[in-house]
Amino acid sequence: APEGSQCYTIILNSRTTPGDELLSSQNFRLYYDASVLRFDRVRAKSLLPITGYTDLKVMQAVHNSNAQGFGGLEFAANLGYVNLSLNDRMDIASLLPIPNNTNIELASICFEVMDPSSEPALVWARDPLTSGYSSAYTEIAHYKNGVFSVLKNIDFQDIDANWTSHPEKMVVLGNTGNKR
Repeated sequence: APEGSQCYTIILNSRTTPGDELLSSQNFRLYYDASVLRFDRVRAKSLLPITGYTDLKVMQAVHNSNAQGFGGLEFAANLGYVNLSLNDRMDIASLLPIPNNTNIELASICFEVMDPSSEPALVWARDPLTSGYSSAYTEIAHYKNGVFSVLKNIDFQDIDANWTSHPEKMVVLGNTGNKR
């Protein structure tokens, strides 16, 4: 039986020179240790204003797949993953600006805790770390000077054995800036 739940906030923190960058649509792919956690589809929600963005959609949620031999995650034998999508409403005037070095709370996701004696592991899909499992990665789009593009050079903060005392229970996506 599950031992309660654990929720996380997906956060974007951009450390770029502030310009007229506006947050657009986002696709998230997150792998997790299914022996410890089980994704709670019902409690996943957007934290962005509904005037500019749709609610968070769970595109795919797979629990406890054996993917040993395909990639390097320690929990490959008990691999869970979710694909989430958060779209803008195609109205540039209602999109959020991306300020420099400020946390933007994008979404909230929750998991049932299956094994409270083990540390949870959540790992963002990215190349090359998870490319053995799938070519689906986390992408965040933005408008800069009216041009639509995808944020580059994203630093992902995973939750794993190295992530022990993080009181806010955050999963952070931090953009370190676009290389020109």
